[in-house]
Amino acid sequence: MMLKMKILMKLLVILMLNLSSIQAVIFNSTKKVENLDLNDTKKYSEFFKLVQNFIIDLDHENVSVECKKSNNLFKKSLHNLEFWALQMFDANAKISSGLLNGNIHQFGNFDQCINTASSGNQFQGKYCLSHIMFDVPESLEYLNLLKHRMLALNPFVSEFDDASHIVPKSSEVKWASCIPSNCAATDLGIAMKESLTRLFNEFPIKIRIQINEVDCQVRINEKLLSVGEKLSIGLFVALFTVIVASTFAECFFASENSLMTSFSLKKNFNELILVESSNNDIKCMHSIRTILTVLLITAHKAMEHGFNPVAHKTQMIEFLLQPINLIFRISYLHTDVFLMFSGFLVTQTFMAKIKRGQKINIFKEIIGRYFRLIPSIAILIIFVTFILPNLGSGPLWPILIEYQSDLCKKTWLSSIFMVQNLIGIENICMMHTHHVATDFQLFLIAPVVAVCLCKYHEKTVKLIVLLSAVSTFGRFLIVYFGGISVFMTAGMRISDIFKIADLMYILPPYRFTVYSMGILLAYYINKHKGHKIAYKTISTGWIWAISSLITTVAISAANDKQTLMRAALFASICSITYCGFFGWIIYSSELGFEIQFAVFHYNNGKVRGSTQYSFYGSIVDLNELFIILLSATVLTVCIDYPFKNIKKAFSDKKSAKIKQ
Repeated sequence: MMLKMKILMKLLVILMLNLSSIQAVIFNSTKKVENLDLNDTKKYSEFFKLVQNFIIDLDHENVSVECKKSNNLFKKSLHNLEFWALQMFDANAKISSGLLNGNIHQFGNFDQCINTASSGNQFQGKYCLSHIMFDVPESLEYLNLLKHRMLALNPFVSEFDDASHIVPKSSEVKWASCIPSNCAATDLGIAMKESLTRLFNEFPIKIRIQINEVDCQVRINEKLLSVGEKLSIGLFVALFTVIVASTFAECFFASENSLMTSFSLKKNFNELILVESSNNDIKCMHSIRTILTVLLITAHKAMEHGFNPVAHKTQMIEFLLQPINLIFRISYLHTDVFLMFSGFLVTQTFMAKIKRGQKINIFKEIIGRYFRLIPSIAILIIFVTFILPNLGSGPLWPILIEYQSDLCKKTWLSSIFMVQNLIGIENICMMHTHHVATDFQLFLIAPVVAVCLCKYHEKTVKLIVLLSAVSTFGRFLIVYFGGISVFMTAGMRISDIFKIADLMYILPPYRFTVYSMGILLAYYINKHKGHKIAYKTISTGWIWAISSLITTVAISAANDKQTLMRAALFASICSITYCGFFGWIIYSSELGFEIQFAVFHYNNGKVRGSTQYSFYGSIVDLNELFIILLSATVLTVCIDYPFKNIKKAFSDKKSAKIKQ
């Protein structure tokens, strides 16, 4: 027992040692230091002995000769208090306070490191972000408790080979080192492994380290643009020119509805802020979508914030796990409601056309839908792949921005053909676009279903209900026998999150239930339109709707103490009850893109160090929400509406020819 306590005390002393208690040597950075005897080694011996504990010694037999040479120059210059060497040392990560509150990730000083060069410019500072894991035997419960607190309750259990651009890895420690640019990432990995093994030699802890060359960055003074980057810049310049010319044309001589004004800012912005509504418009749906959009953005931001070092991350995770924040952790259900709305709106549109006697050209409808979606996705792919990587830098920039860019260069074609949800969520260019692909693939059946509902009525309804039951039962089986869950709770494995996404979440057959609920909602609203609902029906409906919401909350809350049965019920039943609640609101009231991840990744990629967490400052960031809103507005006005106008202009010309 005494030995255990001794080991634990030594561990805490090592971890909590802080350089901030050392009195700094004050000097002028632009002039030679005067009245300082650099040869008085006795006077500074204790200082350098302590400093040495915080330097990863690259003088190892397996480290390259060039790296050793540069490292020796650095150590000699540091001993002589040369300013550039002090800058490099100061840029290294150091142990901070608040370790037991999750402040374990240290990013050092990114800008100071890459902007430092040795005397004579023999080398410059190279910033490397190491990924470290500490494996503690389960028998050491107290040591595991300390580790659990330091890793901020380890909300997303991870391994090195898990994709790092989607969900933040919480099982690893991110630690910054500023080393000579002549050293490779492998050199640092060897030296760090040796140093940490020596530091923890008395503890039964297995240390694992991963440092790849992509995790290291140096300053590049002049970067040559690739062909793709030049073409992308040219495309955006051309787009800007067309927008200006189209706006000018509308203001001075062109007809408002002509093809020439399709890209006009004036025309498209007026359409965006238009508040008029048609007779078929369902006003309460706009309110529901607005609320759910805010909830989804907030939930996504809360997860994205996990990429950043936070001074009290453990407290942040504890807050997010409170019952009051359950609404943010059922984001899976929020996306279900959007799919239900999509099924409702497309079916309502098709049934309205059929009632007017219009013939449904299925091929034409699918092509029209495709070209309605693809321009915005294509522009986003080009921007994320070739433009965004050149707009900033930071410790996480290679992980969040450059990795995404490289991924898009490999898999962009799947996004263009709207099949990105079939290649695995880890491989999707702009992961969040899987929802667009799922929605488009479900749309493929919508025209056929609408026609069948108008012709065969109840037979089609029975078939839809049967297929929905199969889809629901399929979700139950996948979760129950797969041992995985779609409910977000602490301790989930990232590999399980990707597995459930690939097996169920991003595949249309398992999202058909909620889409079909939208189809049936549109059918029954059209069927009962003009009929007044009986008071008894309204009362029964609201009792059912509220009961559905209570059921959703009860099953969701129970998943904090997760069992396979609860997880399976959440994945299967809650989708129906949650969507059913909002479906009844629409039914009773009628008869009585996503750009946020690009903004999140951009801001997270630039983060230089630990931040202070607060819900309204970190998660509900008004500046970030404004940028998301502005970006979405620009995308809508400059890309979405113009291509819709082009389609309308050609359609009007064709109609005019037919009339003639």
